[in-house]
Amino acid sequence: MELSRRVNTSMLALEAPRQADLRRFSLHRANGGSRGRTRAAEAGGSPPSPYNPGVQCWELDRLRVAAHQPQVLRSDDEANRVIALLLPQGESLQEHEVHEHALVFVVRGELLVSAGASERTLSAPSLIHFDPGERHEVRAISESQLVLCLAPWPGLGHPSLPSAA
Repeated sequence: MELSRRVNTSMLALEAPRQADLRRFSLHRANGGSRGRTRAAEAGGSPPSPYNPGVQCWELDRLRVAAHQPQVLRSDDEANRVIALLLPQGESLQEHEVHEHALVFVVRGELLVSAGASERTLSAPSLIHFDPGERHEVRAISESQLVLCLAPWPGLGHPSLPSAA
């Protein structure tokens, strides 16, 4: 009798970003802009432009992700969706496929990844890619923290897109 629990992958599309886990840095400030001038300006370069959106940054080893509560870190239509999740030991993301390219970053832990007839064990830090429509399963050998990137978001055929008539 198998005792592992399975995680419903549909949960990955529901959560909104949690701002407490985001760190925003301004490139202008990181380059000395807090004194009103960038290093480039101090070296005789051009002054900073008035448009400076900053950089969004996550310290992946410091994210607090609870089991069964994936966090969408970033979601940009027609670009990508980035999701952090915690997979407890013995649990799995049951065999499934997505409409997007999927990059899975193993931040912490060890996984058994199956795709077709192939199986592979991956430990942190690792990265694996799945093509759109490629069926796969991910099982946690030990408690594992993952970051999933789906691109382009949403992919062709995704249920959130209006169907072509």
